[in-house]
Amino acid sequence: MASSGKLVAFVTVSAPRGGLGEESLDALLRIRQDGLFHPLDVRQDVATLYRAGQFSQVEVWVDPWPVVLPDGAEGVGVRVEYRVFPTPKVVKLTLEGVRAFAPRELLGLAGLAEGDAWIHDDPGRFEASIAASYRSRGWPAASVVVARTFDEDGDVELLVT
Repeated sequence: MASSGKLVAFVTVSAPRGGLGEESLDALLRIRQDGLFHPLDVRQDVATLYRAGQFSQVEVWVDPWPVVLPDGAEGVGVRVEYRVFPTPKVVKLTLEGVRAFAPRELLGLAGLAEGDAWIHDDPGRFEASIAASYRSRGWPAASVVVARTFDEDGDVELLVT
């Protein structure tokens, strides 16, 4: 990588869609302002940010940036920006049709609760579980469709019919 070994002018963590907590993530990062840029450190930073568990996507943007070198000369270093996108949360469940279960109970049948991270994108996995629960309550021909949409914040809304 052409930026390897260059002086790091500054490092930022941004969340274009929000979702950064109040605690700074800087302490977790290996890349530091006034340090040298190494791609392996960036790889470890990305893995660390994913392991933090709150992000579904991490991007790294490395741009040339003017710096003053240790000898006082002007040079070109890099600016490093980690862009993080929060894992979507289940924020709403709407039930249409037979109401044998309360919405909160339906979420529980699917192994979810309101506010849980949406880490799987397989609504069909929930359909079988919910349909089986309806059958156990006396609807032998129950069929269930779970539709997932994302709201303007990127969070998940489920519609069960």
